Amino acid sequence: MKKKLPQQKKIIPAKGFFQVLNFIFISLLITFLLVNCNRFELNKEQDPLIGKWKMFKKTKDGLNIPIDECLSSNFIEFKTNNKYIETISYKDSLDNCFTYNDYGEWYFYNGNYNIDNLTIINQNRKIKIENDILIYYYQAWNDPFGNFTTNDIERYYKK
Repeated sequence: MKKKLPQQKKIIPAKGFFQVLNFIFISLLITFLLVNCNRFELNKEQDPLIGKWKMFKKTKDGLNIPIDECLSSNFIEFKTNNKYIETISYKDSLDNCFTYNDYGEWYFYNGNYNIDNLTIINQNRKIKIENDILIYYYQAWNDPFGNFTTNDIERYYKK
């Protein structure tokens, strides 16, 4: 009688090899994503726009508007998550000071800062930083007695 040899299991090295290769690929991908996300956040925190800015000067159509106690409480704060909050104070016709907050998003595109307060459309809002001074430009709309006009407003801020 012939003795049967034990049947050898077929080893498929490719299956184990591909599992190891897949594990290495996924590990490298996760590492790459984590490193790049951290780099992005570091760069965002170093952006000169980030921080709280206090208004010290305002112009309307190129003419200075005096900064009194009411207007001196205006500030804008830009956050690393591309959001901003602006505290705006103004006086009514009876010289009463009122304050409100405006919220929105900021972004940097093609070398320019832009902001969008998500409510008022098309005010041509622009921001630039020159010599550690933030200059915030926009067009204000007026409708005195049914005659639509715009005014060019510039606000100047320091950290």
